[in-house]
Amino acid sequence: MTNPVDGAAPRRAIFLDVDWTLLRPAATAIELWLAALEKRQPSPLPVRAREAPITVQVPHHDRPGTMFHRPAVIRAIRNLPSEVELFWLTSWMTNPDRLTQLQSQLGLPAGHIRPAPLPATIAAGRIGLPSNARLVQHWKFQTVAHYLRTHEDTHALWVDDEVGHFVHHLLAADLQPRLHYLRPASWNSLLTEADAARIARWATEELAVLRHDRNDHNDYGWEARS
Repeated sequence: MTNPVDGAAPRRAIFLDVDWTLLRPAATAIELWLAALEKRQPSPLPVRAREAPITVQVPHHDRPGTMFHRPAVIRAIRNLPSEVELFWLTSWMTNPDRLTQLQSQLGLPAGHIRPAPLPATIAAGRIGLPSNARLVQHWKFQTVAHYLRTHEDTHALWVDDEVGHFVHHLLAADLQPRLHYLRPASWNSLLTEADAARIARWATEELAVLRHDRNDHNDYGWEARS
């Protein structure tokens, strides 16, 4: 367990999701499922300004697929200060080889982001976070809580399309002051350039607190107003 040095600024760590945060498929999950069931091509989501396609080998499929990302957001993550620890916290961790391949495709240096250190007896999984008290049993929640317990000198920012106010509420009270979060808007669920700028401000300590749940806002245009 690490202990803070008297008078020293707290260290910073970022836990980063992939699906519906950095990458999105060409269609919604339910549309992809229906299209496969009905043996037809899925109806795609609209491609928004600043999005670009990328062909990736996703963890749980045999064939490569087209996903979309925002290159400026990836560049912003690549340019975060080296003293900030960056961790993947994603279902892609169930297939480390494909996560490594994805990181290379996105142009993120091999050591720039590492898989989050999992607590003993905890394994990465594919199931998403439940929005109820069972969340505390989820492997992602357990990982972030364990990290905060064992790194008392560190504030952590959790960036994930499934993370919001309820996560902070369920965390142990003594850990809550050091947990920050940012949740992309659920109807599109990609980080925007404005989100990336906020993350950078938090990483450099210009922004002391970052707790923002955009799930209740249909405001992708928010980036233009920030």
